[in-house]
Amino acid sequence: PSATDVLAIAAVADYTQIDLERKSFARGNGTHDWTGFNWIGGRNPNAGDEAFIGSRDSNPTVRLVSDAVARDLDVRHGDTLDLNGRRLTLGNDLDLFDGGTTRKVRGGGAVLAVDDLRNGSGTTTELRDAGRIEADTWDVDGGATARLGSGTARITTRWTNDGAARNDFGGPAKFEAASGGTT
Repeated sequence: PSATDVLAIAAVADYTQIDLERKSFARGNGTHDWTGFNWIGGRNPNAGDEAFIGSRDSNPTVRLVSDAVARDLDVRHGDTLDLNGRRLTLGNDLDLFDGGTTRKVRGGGAVLAVDDLRNGSGTTTELRDAGRIEADTWDVDGGATARLGSGTARITTRWTNDGAARNDFGGPAKFEAASGGTT
């Protein structure tokens, strides 16, 4: 059955949560916080889930309020993901698509741990205020921007920058290569 079928059955049965393997962020309850109430199905993504943030109309800033996990995460349509000093751990990929889409890794304790990190054309990653990125690879496509300042990126295998990297926030940006990696 489709997700629509499952959600329709859940509504009739008065279920408050459904564990879907593909979770989409939906505007909910007056906030854009990463909480179960704001995900279709009423539950936060777990380590086995694909998660999608992409509101075509409102372009919210989705803000972590506690540490979070997912298998993959796509952020699209000009929306913003703000780690807000929290840790986001992804088993596979974090992709940013569509112009105006932003990822903010900021605040002491903010860690983005991911296998592969990709900035598509027109997107921005902000790494600042003691934030940390831990990734196997980080690709910044042509037309994309990495805005850096007083944060650390630990790249295990490869950093590719075909876009722009700027120090927009002051303070040194630090890149580390794990054993055998290059920056």
